[in-house]
Amino acid sequence: MNHSKVIHTDYYVISDDFRLLEFNQNVKERYKGIQRGDLCYQATMKRDTPCPHCPIAGNSRNDCTVYYDPFYRDWVEAVFAEIDDGKYAVTCHPAQGDALSIFQRLKIDTIPFAGNLLFSLESL
Repeated sequence: MNHSKVIHTDYYVISDDFRLLEFNQNVKERYKGIQRGDLCYQATMKRDTPCPHCPIAGNSRNDCTVYYDPFYRDWVEAVFAEIDDGKYAVTCHPAQGDALSIFQRLKIDTIPFAGNLLFSLESL
């Protein structure tokens, strides 16, 4: 097993109204000042509305999406799972393997980040 590259996964739980209920240390370190009760899309993406790749908001039919994240400055794979009535677990980490190789071919500097760029792993 190759341990030369450690993947740090962001993990958080949100309510169906997008409030952060809990999160791991990686999230706390990445997004300084983040607090329970914050709106996830404001605290993590500095947006005024839910993210365009968010299936919780009805913006995607897929529970696993890949998108370019300006805070990571990389392609990110996000997985969303309902864990309880009205609670959702979200994990995010830099895209790896085949998903990453496909997206690395795109020219990032030609992509305006307006939240419109999203890909489903199902479509790859």
